[in-house]
Amino acid sequence: MDASKMFNRTAKALIVVYAIFLSLFSLDAFTGGAPWYMQLRGFLIHLVPTYIVIALAVLAWKNAKMGGIAIIIFGIIFTMYFGIYNLSDPNTLLTFMMLAFPLFLTGLLFWLSFKKQNA
Repeated sequence: MDASKMFNRTAKALIVVYAIFLSLFSLDAFTGGAPWYMQLRGFLIHLVPTYIVIALAVLAWKNAKMGGIAIIIFGIIFTMYFGIYNLSDPNTLLTFMMLAFPLFLTGLLFWLSFKKQNA
């Protein structure tokens, strides 16, 4: 298997696993004593980042270059929005490694698969 296919397959697997991991955080909407329809509403709202990741994955599946760049940009926005860019704090570093680093790695892998394919 050439490097382009390896990068592409790894990136695809990573983005799917990341979307599933991110979705797990939405399950906290089902705690508490709110009515079921309010809990469902909260669950769907908590899934917004997962919807974005899925849309970016579809884009990357069709166009590795654009998808890779878009995923990296989303990683930057995600990092800034959630304030996980202070890497001198060990807790923030762990949060960054769990939530933002997979986006940067996936975007880089999609972009590298494009570069290797067109080299």
